[in-house]
Amino acid sequence: QVQVPITTGYSGGPLVNTSGNIVAIASWGDITSGNQVFRASYTPAQYVLHYFLPLAPSPSILNSSTGCTVASSLPVLTAFDWSELSQQWLSGGSSLSSPLQCSCCCQSLDKVKNYVIPASFSSSCAPPFCAQKQLYGLANAMDVAIAAAAPAEQTIKIYQALATAYQKANLSYLDPSDQKSLFTRVGTSVARLAVIPASKANTSLAGAGGFALAVLQRGQQIQETPDAYKTMGTIFSAQGDVAPSIAATVLGAITASSEPNVAQQLHIDADALRISVSNAITAGP
Repeated sequence: QVQVPITTGYSGGPLVNTSGNIVAIASWGDITSGNQVFRASYTPAQYVLHYFLPLAPSPSILNSSTGCTVASSLPVLTAFDWSELSQQWLSGGSSLSSPLQCSCCCQSLDKVKNYVIPASFSSSCAPPFCAQKQLYGLANAMDVAIAAAAPAEQTIKIYQALATAYQKANLSYLDPSDQKSLFTRVGTSVARLAVIPASKANTSLAGAGGFALAVLQRGQQIQETPDAYKTMGTIFSAQGDVAPSIAATVLGAITASSEPNVAQQLHIDADALRISVSNAITAGP
C-alpha cells in the first residue's frame, strides 16, 4: 500500500522514490474522503515492465501517419491513443480509401475501452475516415440543401465537395453491389440538383448534369436498374437532349418489365439504345 494519501484519478500514475526512479504504478484504493484516497494499493514497477511493457504501443506508431495500418494489431488502445491516431489521419487531407484503412479505423475504435472518454472523442467510423461514408454523407447533405431550398452558395459548396471527393475516392475495394449502390446514390442526388431550372443558369453548376450521368452510368454498367435509367432520361430532357432522353426512358421501361423478352417482342434494339445513351454522356450536353 501507498503510505501517503493520493488523489482520486491517479490510477496508472507513477510512484517515485527519493532518487526519482519509478518504483510502482498506483492502482486502486478503498477508503476515500473527498477526492483523497487513504488506503491506496500499487503495482510494483517490475511487474508492470515484465507483463505490460510488450503491450504498450510505440510512440513512433501513434505519431505516424501510417499508424492506421498497424493499430489493428495493437492489443489495446485508449481514447487518448485514438485521438493521436485520428489527428494524423485528419491532417493527411484525404479520406481513407483502402479496405485495410477503413477496417482499421473501425477496429481501432472498438479497442477504445478507457472509461475516461474526452468530450471531443468520436465513437463512430464516420467521415472523413472512409471515402464511402464521406460520399454518402455529402449526398445526404445535398438532398437536405435541395429540400430546404438552401442559399445557392451553400449548395454550390456541397456540390463541389461531393464532386471533389468522388474524383479522389478509390472505390475499387468495394464489392460490385456496394459500388452500384454508391454510384446510384451519388448520381441521383446530383441529378436532383441538375434538373432545377436555376442550376442551368449558374456557371458553377453547369457540369452537374454531366457529372450525374457519368456516375449513374458507372452503376448501370454493374447492374441495370429502371430508376437509374429514368433519372438519366430526366437529366437528358432538362438538357434538351431529346434522343438520349427517349433512349434512357425506354431502357427504364424495358428494365422494369417483368417480361424477360419484352425488347424482342417490341422489336427494340436495346443495345443500340445503350450506345445512344453512352455516346451522349461522352459527348456532353
